Amino acid sequence: MNIIKQELKEKIEDTRFLIRFLCNQGNNVSLHTTLKTSVMLMLYNIIESTVTVSLKRIHEELNLHPFNHLDDEIQKTYADIFFDSKKKKIEVIKDYYDGKLRFPVYEDYIKVNNIVSGNLDGRKINEILKNYGISVLVCPEKSKLLFIKNLRNKVAHGEITFKEASRGIVISEVEGYISATEVCLNELINNINSYFLNEHYK
Repeated sequence: MNIIKQELKEKIEDTRFLIRFLCNQGNNVSLHTTLKTSVMLMLYNIIESTVTVSLKRIHEELNLHPFNHLDDEIQKTYADIFFDSKKKKIEVIKDYYDGKLRFPVYEDYIKVNNIVSGNLDGRKINEILKNYGISVLVCPEKSKLLFIKNLRNKVAHGEITFKEASRGIVISEVEGYISATEVCLNELINNINSYFLNEHYK
């Protein structure tokens, strides 16, 4: 998780570099709106990439342990997703009794349950964390992730243009969204570290 934390720090610094650049560009409205939108989209990408690499790390850890050593909630999460057909149930039960059953690596898991797909805000992140028995985000800044997600989706789906997206947002607000993203994702990483350290998955 230390590597993930360092990567997050570098990505956040990239957004702050863009803000510093923006502050030195005078009154060019078109450039200002374009750069502000760019920063907001970068923030959503940072959120999604950090959550995704964190989930990969969680699955790597869970995959190392025999399935029957994992706690009931983790086993239930697996069963809800993978007991989707009679044939699959038989295979899973057989693997369980043979001691071969492992929690799936992330790449296999998302083939049947793509939990990260342009939908990440504070509520969705907490829903994901609860599924693994990880402490949820409690920082008040998490409410700002909804705005970041909605702006990103409106641009991605063509509901608003790139320049329109941040026309009503001042630079200090963008800086607030940067700080909120940093606080929330650091809390996420810290909660996962605690989860590993205390082996809360057992």
